Amino acid sequence: MKNYGFSDAADLFVFISGYTVALVYSRTMAAKGFLVAAGGILALAWQIYVAHILLFVFYVVAIAYIAERYNHVHLLHEFNVRLLIAQPIEFLKRGLEVFIGAARRSFVWNGRRFVAASRPSREPL
Repeated sequence: MKNYGFSDAADLFVFISGYTVALVYSRTMAAKGFLVAAGGILALAWQIYVAHILLFVFYVVAIAYIAERYNHVHLLHEFNVRLLIAQPIEFLKRGLEVFIGAARRSFVWNGRRFVAASRPSREPL
């Protein structure tokens, strides 16, 4: 393991969480098989995904409510949710464009599956 660096506490948290999941589910895989372990990992990932979406929705609704209730429209700009509230479809399209752009830089289409690009990225993290 060479050249690992973390820019903030969130990076370290994600790394430690991934390591812990690998440790726990490797034991499950050894005892019960690959499919059971993969199902457990996907169930855990789904729970985290749903919790993240709900927290994000709560965050946007809270900011929008406070901005509307107390007439502090500048909060929409300050917390960067103005476009999401004003034009949700455009916001989602832009987010999808960013996601697809990142996927194109990270992966190369090869037949029916994505495989990691053979040349490592030179972009700074």
